[in-house]
Amino acid sequence: AQQVRGDRLHVLIFPELGMDPPTLRLAALRLAPVQAMAWGQPVTSGLPTVDYFLSSAAMEPADGDTHYTETLVRLPHIGVCYPYPALTAPTHTRADFGLRENAVVYLSSQAPYKYLPQHDELYAAIAQQVPQAQIVFLRGGIPPTRLAKAFAAVGLDHRTHCLVLPVLPGAAYFDLLRCCDVYLDTPVWSGGNTSLDAAACGLPMVTWPGALMRGRHTYGILQCLGILDTVACSQEEYVAIAARLGQDAPWRQAIAAQTLAGCAQLFGDRECVQALMEFLMAVATEITTDKPIPTRWGASGGAPA
Repeated sequence: AQQVRGDRLHVLIFPELGMDPPTLRLAALRLAPVQAMAWGQPVTSGLPTVDYFLSSAAMEPADGDTHYTETLVRLPHIGVCYPYPALTAPTHTRADFGLRENAVVYLSSQAPYKYLPQHDELYAAIAQQVPQAQIVFLRGGIPPTRLAKAFAAVGLDHRTHCLVLPVLPGAAYFDLLRCCDVYLDTPVWSGGNTSLDAAACGLPMVTWPGALMRGRHTYGILQCLGILDTVACSQEEYVAIAARLGQDAPWRQAIAAQTLAGCAQLFGDRECVQALMEFLMAVATEITTDKPIPTRWGASGGAPA
């Protein structure tokens, strides 16, 4: 803290607040005239010492300003300049991952805490409509006892349709993505990095946006890709879209091609970088001229007039 104070910063940005307790303690101190956080952890800090929340215009709902104690700054598109993953030629096949060659493979690769019990039935409902479905979970996913209960409720054995794989190293992970057919986003707390990885591999993505920004990551990514056909408004529609992608190969292939074509707009976006630069210049200038810290940045992600 003393070193940061000694640097006499105009603006201090925390990429995330909430995942690392020491960083959260630092954020509770006033180490710079203006302090901001980004959406590495997409929840308000609740701290009076954090002035701005740097977010994504594509992911925030209309009432997003009411969800933060910070002033919300909507940076263009997904709000970050995310590099296109460096993909190498695949070296793994479906058999290497225990996947059936004739299966329609759905990938759900979120952290375990994103899987709420009330949504377990989604996966069973998809398998009920797509008998050849094989759903892959990473990092544990849903506990087997919950999967067994959800699948048994519709007369299915979860072991026929579900496969849990461990965390995979980078190359193997991207090979797995390219062995899959459809990516299933989690409701309420959406995928971020995982959805961007899926997009880079051309996986059609199914999402059901929530009321809060953390449930709208994949929705924002799909907006940037120009794809809204796989965005659901209800649990029933989520299952219907996922089932159609499994049953309608030409449509699935068309969505995959559209996903790959849209990656040029999604990755390496410089517009959000320019908007961040303009924001930083505005707040820094007003600090050095002893003007009040501007609040108008909460209304939009663009430069002040």
